Order: sequence, then structure tokens, then C-alpha cells
Amino acid sequence: MSAQDTLLNLGLALGLGLLIGLDRERVPNNVAGLRTFACIAVAGALSAIVAGMQPDVGVGQGVWIVAAALLATTALVVTARVGQGDRPPERAGVTTEVATVVTFLVGVLCVTGPRAAAVVVAGALYVLLHAKQPMRRFVRALKAKDLTAIAQFVLVGLVILPVLPDQGFGPYEVLNPRRIWWMVLLVVSLSLGAYVVYTIGGARIGTPVAGILGGLISTTATTVTHSRLARQSGREATSAAVIMLASAVLYVRLLVLLAVVAPTILRVAAVPIAIIGVAAGALALVAWMRMPKRRSSLPDQRNPAQLLSALSFGAIYAVILLAVAFAQEHLGSAGVYATAAIGGLADLDAITLSNAQLSASGNVAASTAWRAIVVASIANGLTKVVIVIALGGRPLARRTVPLFAILFAVSLAVLLLWPDPTADAVPADGGAD
Repeated sequence: MSAQDTLLNLGLALGLGLLIGLDRERVPNNVAGLRTFACIAVAGALSAIVAGMQPDVGVGQGVWIVAAALLATTALVVTARVGQGDRPPERAGVTTEVATVVTFLVGVLCVTGPRAAAVVVAGALYVLLHAKQPMRRFVRALKAKDLTAIAQFVLVGLVILPVLPDQGFGPYEVLNPRRIWWMVLLVVSLSLGAYVVYTIGGARIGTPVAGILGGLISTTATTVTHSRLARQSGREATSAAVIMLASAVLYVRLLVLLAVVAPTILRVAAVPIAIIGVAAGALALVAWMRMPKRRSSLPDQRNPAQLLSALSFGAIYAVILLAVAFAQEHLGSAGVYATAAIGGLADLDAITLSNAQLSASGNVAASTAWRAIVVASIANGLTKVVIVIALGGRPLARRTVPLFAILFAVSLAVLLLWPDPTADAVPADGGAD
């Protein structure tokens, strides 16, 4: 290892130690703060250097040096904690002690590599240490059924995924059990992340943020909830703003799903879908400007990690995969659009992921896939219009239906007028238009 690499590793360890210590420094009477964590990270890096560890090389016989240094560091921290005497109940815990061990190992990782992993671990540790109070608020805000739902989903996700076969089944070999379950985990994780933020924020979340998070959790569920709220409380303007904001964020969600599942489609789909999303954002801004500028209580959101909901989504996704593959082979692009229009009435995520997956595998042209997604988004918007009229009543409908109509018009214009740089053809093994 050159002198330059040695200095770089030590400097990185020092910086990451300072980052972690930055949070611990603000804790009163803590056993370790800014300087101590910096020293611990550097100690980990130095022990790895003295032990002769290098990137992409085995640990070697010098690993005992690292082990001894880690043991000595841990003993010093524990001794310092014991010397402080009893701590008040609200400060009882071993978070700082565990953080020192992790920080030491981060220093070791700066030498052994990969360095990116050291940065990620240090950043994640800082966030965990700093987010103590928000995480406590989240846990306290969760109901017993929420904890059960999250535990069940995590358990089933971890147990089922490794044993699922990674191969195609069915008439068109599009039913890959492991890939289907990955899609379920992706959608639920995205929704669950927004649900966590919504729950932590509670009543302090403003209407715009509630609409944004509602779009990430579930636009349909958000529309149902706020349509009922509008009828019960008479706050049609607030409900209309949340519904339109959620509908605008939906297009960001679509682009995120496409980026994760089939990044190559973004070269074709990003701009037209973004144009529709910008139009939806402008309409949401109109709804928000019509809203009274006062904070109002917001309804609870449904936990998206319900196991039954996840299994239902997986089943819907599998059925739509088969339907789209069948429609492409026997009816061409027109069949794919018809399937998207019907499927979009119920679940836009399933349509998006199925078309993205089939396009990535070459079964559906990218230009057909993104147009099918837009068709599904129009159908899904029609579902929201029906919900608004049925549950929200005429006052809410007057505020939202004209905005949805404009959004539909923009979507149709993009579908009809957007140029297609490639011929809308499918591979030789696919169907013909």
C-alpha cells in the first residue's frame, strides 16, 4: 500500500469518525463525543494498516492485531461508562457503546475496502443515531395491528424470497415467482417508507406534504379517504388539493418504478411521462391555491404492509403479466392497450411493472409499454373520478373533475402527438399489430 493510499484511508476514517461523533457530541454527559469517535475510527484504520490488511486480500495472520485493538477500545469505553455511575432511566441503553464498535470497524473497512461501503455504513449509523426521537414517535404512533402487519410482511418476505424459483413458468414463461415477489417487495417498501414519514409527522404534516405522501402510499386509498372526509367535514377544498397532489406524485412514482425495474425504458418513456406529470403538478397547484391557508387535521393512512394486500397485489400482477403477454401475441399493441385500460381501473402499479418487465425482456416494445402505462393512468384517473363523485359528493366533484378532465386531455395529446423514434414493432417471436 502506497503512502498516498495510507493517508487517504486515514483521512477517510477521520472524516467518518467525525461525522458519527457529531451526533454523539450533542448528547449531554456522553462517554464519547466528536474527538473520541474520530480517534476510534482512526484506531480501526491504523490497526488494519499495522496488520497488513489490503483491499481484496485475505485477512492474513495479522488479524489478531485488529481483534486486540477492538477489544481494547471496547474495554476503554465500557470502563468510562462504568466510571460515570448510574444513569437516569431515560438515558439507559448501550447505543453509544455499540456505535463505538461499529465506528472502529468502519475505520478498518476504510483500509480493507470497499471504501464506498464504509461511507454508506457511517452515513446510515449517523442517521440512526440522529433519528432517535422521530423513530420513537413513529413506534409510539403505530397501533398493534400496524406492528403485526409489518412483522408479518418482513417475516414472509425474508422467508419466502430465498426459496422461490428464479425461472419462468406459464404459457409464455412470464411468471417468474422470485421476480414477482421482488415486485411486491418493491411496491410495498416504497409505500411503507411514505407511511413511516406520514406517521412520524402526524398532525404537523401540512396538506401539501400529506398529498405527496398519499401519492407514494396509494393514490386510490388517498382519494377514498379524502372523499369521505370532504363529505363528513365539508372541507372540499382541502380534500381536492390532497387528491390532486397525490395524483401528480403518481407520475414520479411511475418513473421511480421504471428506473428500478427497466432503466432502458426511461430513454423512451421519461420525457412524455414527465410532461404529463408536470401538467398534473400544475393542476395540483391550482387546487392548492384555492384551499384555505389554515392547518387542518389529517386522517390516518392505512398501513401498506398488510400481508393480505401484498399477496393480492402479487396475484393481480401475475394475472396482468399473463394478460399482457397474451394480448401482445394475439392482438398486438391494441391488445396491450386494452389490457392496460382494464387493468388500470384497479391497479396502476401492476400494469406499470408488468409492461416494464415484458419490455425489458423484449416481449413488448418500449414505445408500446410506456403508452400502455399512460393509458392505464387515464383509466386509473377515471376510477378516482367515480370515487370522488360517489363518496365526496357534488361540491368535491366540482373542484376536482374539471382538473382531472384537463389531465386526461393532456395525457391523450401526449399519446397521439408524441413522436415515436422507433417503429412500434415487437421482436420476431412476438405478435404483429
